Amino acid sequence: MTKLPVIAAVLVVGLLSACATTGEMIAPEISRINFPEINTANSVRIGESMLKKSKVYAFDALETNELYKWGDGIFLKKFTIPPQKLKATSKIKDRIFYQADEAYQYDTLLGKSLTISGFCISQDDPVDWKLYIQGRCTYGIKNPPNHSFTKAYDSRKPSLTRELVYNGRVGNDVKIIYRELSNDLMRPAFQQNLQYDMNQSKEIAFREVLIEVVTADNKEIKYVVTSHFDDVE
Repeated sequence: MTKLPVIAAVLVVGLLSACATTGEMIAPEISRINFPEINTANSVRIGESMLKKSKVYAFDALETNELYKWGDGIFLKKFTIPPQKLKATSKIKDRIFYQADEAYQYDTLLGKSLTISGFCISQDDPVDWKLYIQGRCTYGIKNPPNHSFTKAYDSRKPSLTRELVYNGRVGNDVKIIYRELSNDLMRPAFQQNLQYDMNQSKEIAFREVLIEVVTADNKEIKYVVTSHFDDVE
């Protein structure tokens, strides 16, 4: 029994040396979303976004919906990858590497610990999968987990959004909320309550934004955006 950890270590080292990767890193896709278009008629209800500018960092991703296990934890280290979105982080030759944010290894000496793992999938043959362990494409997988291909946001570069939200009318004053969001989570320090007197002007001006108000009441506002936020940098 005392020799089992040594055997396990030898077998795992042999597997990990099978195919070391020196792949090309995959940069996130950067896109900007503008709503609405300039000089078009629009209407929104209270609580809805009147104007939105977003900068989004996204990766192609593999989404699994079941736990994947490999190895027995005795003769071979055991690896588990919980269901999650795995971002496409690098590629080498015909394979794309999808890295898990959460993956674990087990062995008889060290127990359970976090590790770098995921899957490498052939671009030419979508059923040709291999296990990805600490930067190496190692073991062919006959039965991959149930999955789909999707997009995942890069948490290191959060998606940023600036928006104006209609907040109703009190007398002659139209109320607007300005807020900034990171990955769709509002940051309270980046929210402002704005108020505009329609008797003075039918135009809402905030930073680079200009909005011509057509009508506004406590249900909805009709308006035209003549100038948008600058691009989110």
